[in-house]
Amino acid sequence: MPETEVKLNQFIEAIHADAKMESDRIQSETDSNRSDAKKQAESEILNEIQQQTQKEKAKISAETGQSIFRQILANRKAIQARCEKIKQDVLQLVAGQVLAYASTTAYQEELIVSVHAETQRTEQGNATVYLRQEDAAVLTARKVLHPDLRIEVSGDIRYGGFILLSEDGRLRIDRSYDSALEDAEEQFSELSGLKSVEQEMRK
Repeated sequence: MPETEVKLNQFIEAIHADAKMESDRIQSETDSNRSDAKKQAESEILNEIQQQTQKEKAKISAETGQSIFRQILANRKAIQARCEKIKQDVLQLVAGQVLAYASTTAYQEELIVSVHAETQRTEQGNATVYLRQEDAAVLTARKVLHPDLRIEVSGDIRYGGFILLSEDGRLRIDRSYDSALEDAEEQFSELSGLKSVEQEMRK
């Protein structure tokens, strides 16, 4: 084979070899780029899934928390309503018993003694005593109290007892059953826990 032809074949083989090397390099870079792109896409998809999962968890947690809060609030309201009902039932029973007692002769005698004792103790013979209309009538008819004691009817007293007010208005003695019932209502709220429930509800 002529030398020229040999050299030509060697040149062609070299070109083919270089072309194959370049093709292999390009293929390798392409594969590497594809792998990197795939990894990046997978990473982005994974991050998106994780973010969406966290959002869903937060949403579920918030909804669960709101549901629990609403249930707690409903339970507190139910407890408050139940305590209030019990309190009103008890106070209504006590008020009925007080009214029943305030219609007896024993109550009238006790009222006269109590008014007399307070006017003597405080030396307020010229004071004003406020009572229910029926009690004022009893005290006026009996005429056993200090002659300077003024007797007045008070619409604020419904259950019995009296309020003694000095002439100068500086001394006020409240022995009305109405005030006693109000104190009993306050004590009942504290003892039954209703007051703490009401305070908790305001938070």
